[in-house]
Amino acid sequence: MKNQRLIILTLLGLFAFINPTFAQTADVYSCVTDMIVDDKPKKPGNTRAVFQPSKKWIPGQEIRVKFLDGNQYLRNKVMENAEIWEEYANIDFVFVESGTAEIRISFTMDSGSWSFFGKDSAVRSKIKTPDGSQYVPNNSGASMNFGWFNNKTPEHEFRRTTLHEFGHALGLHHEHQNKNQNIQWNEEAVYAYFAKQGWSREKTQSQVLKRYGSDREISNGVYDPLSIMHYYYPPELIKGGLKIKQNTELSENDKAIIEEMYPFDDDTATVTKPPINQPTNQPTPPPVIQSNAPIFSFSDVSVDFEGYNEQTEEDGMVFTSDFNVKNGLKQKFTMAIYFYTANGTPLKDSNKKFYSANGNVSVFKNFTPAYTSAVFKKFEVFIPYDELEIEECGEQKLKYSIGIWNGQKRIISTGYTYFSLDIPCE
Repeated sequence: MKNQRLIILTLLGLFAFINPTFAQTADVYSCVTDMIVDDKPKKPGNTRAVFQPSKKWIPGQEIRVKFLDGNQYLRNKVMENAEIWEEYANIDFVFVESGTAEIRISFTMDSGSWSFFGKDSAVRSKIKTPDGSQYVPNNSGASMNFGWFNNKTPEHEFRRTTLHEFGHALGLHHEHQNKNQNIQWNEEAVYAYFAKQGWSREKTQSQVLKRYGSDREISNGVYDPLSIMHYYYPPELIKGGLKIKQNTELSENDKAIIEEMYPFDDDTATVTKPPINQPTNQPTPPPVIQSNAPIFSFSDVSVDFEGYNEQTEEDGMVFTSDFNVKNGLKQKFTMAIYFYTANGTPLKDSNKKFYSANGNVSVFKNFTPAYTSAVFKKFEVFIPYDELEIEECGEQKLKYSIGIWNGQKRIISTGYTYFSLDIPCE
């Protein structure tokens, strides 16, 4: 499937305003300023979009959060509302007083509320300098800011803004710029409205009017006007006076998407059978608690959507993982990657080259730890694009999941990651 244009959309969303002094280093999500960077230079002569690695955290990961300033009342309000995400996502916000933290919160960096996007929070910051605030490629400053919080802030505003900014930090984008939204903007009114806030036309275009989805990350493609990631807009900004409410709670779609991204260990929904065919008519034994059971933990997962196999001369996707294994000495494990349409329908295999026992498109790689505590770095799995066996041309919205199996038992899953593949119509 050479010379197809691959559109990479690694996990849910939009990026907006680009600051040229920082555009080569990272993403920051903000209700004031959004930015994007290409992490990998485009290959000479390559017609496909530039690969952008996933910024999603690992399911089950502890994400340390540290306050850089602010009184205890403001800190408590942020903590209690941020933890609402933990009810639906398999992540653990650990609030620390000192030391390294993946998320660093200020209330005084500036007057806006903003957050870096996903894992960028761990390695990017905004700091104050004599010449004003600047973005830096390290964790020396704030990765999130709540510039309008004070002791008189209403409860619903604490909840709305905290959920929104932590949603960005988990990898969610602005919902009002979803490609599938049906908002008919009164554009000149929009420009005038945000000009009163000091925004340029370019910033308003990128922050409000521009839609993501054709060349950026998406979720399941469903537009959700009730999402906590959706801005409120006065009806005069929309043709026909359509009313968009100010959302202060997580919507049902917010909960569903974040659980797909960060599934809990006992989540067995849409699990595909592993590659090894074994009898399935035997009674299921009762669960046994084993102190020596294999334990896996991922430290990094990324995908190169511009992969190439020189031996077969095939374009494809290269999945690269770093993970640790305890209590797995000399046991056989399988990394299994499954592919679906965005709505969850498994892709079907027909040529028996890359398939599971269910006949679904998948790719597997076996490994056997040589130590009781083993560390795997840059563990690569490749699948050619042709083996996805997509017959339709045009933009195809897809998703994949990565799991580690021991026989028919799934040990761990990284959750779903969405992407879009643009297949030329010949």
